[in-house]
Amino acid sequence: MAQDIETSANVKLSTDYIYRGVSQTSGGPAISGGFDAAAGLFSAGLWASSVDFGDDTTMELDIYADYAPSFAGLDFDFGVLAYLYPDSPKGQNFVEFHGGASKDIGPLTLGASYAFSPGFYANAGDAGYLALDASWTINDTWSISGGYGYQEFYQAAKGGDSYSDINIGVTFSLKGFDFDLRFHDAFALAGATGGSVVVASLSRSF
Repeated sequence: MAQDIETSANVKLSTDYIYRGVSQTSGGPAISGGFDAAAGLFSAGLWASSVDFGDDTTMELDIYADYAPSFAGLDFDFGVLAYLYPDSPKGQNFVEFHGGASKDIGPLTLGASYAFSPGFYANAGDAGYLALDASWTINDTWSISGGYGYQEFYQAAKGGDSYSDINIGVTFSLKGFDFDLRFHDAFALAGATGGSVVVASLSRSF
């Protein structure tokens, strides 16, 4: 019997678009949104955001597919994600493969994942990102979450310096809206927009 397909959509306004500790909008605001479809353990979707890299690039478009089984009390996620920049003059498109697992312990959720990008973009060499995340659901309205990440460029001369980033924040949810206030910081980040920043965002899922 064919699986029922469930669809959803989301939209977000934020004071900055931080990706792994680095602003993608030169410290400015961003608008983003996406669509998802899921059938059983499989899902796919697309997501787009405004960006500002200081050149003619104005848009990021992500296309992704995931498989999310559960085994031995753990929830797994395996997938592939294509990062596309349709109007980039620098050929910054790249593909990333990822895998991870999470565990619910009462109101606490712990997770770990690793993402690998072969070739990264513009022949810059392979790149990998290790992420450790935790979230605590206080009640139906409030939650606290945070994470640590390590971004590694295997050919640093072309891909940039490897670095770490952290984030911690609180989310308030009411009537389908989520308001998030989050602190971000990045360490040993040379030659890129990063450092301490507090980002506020308002999102809605449909």
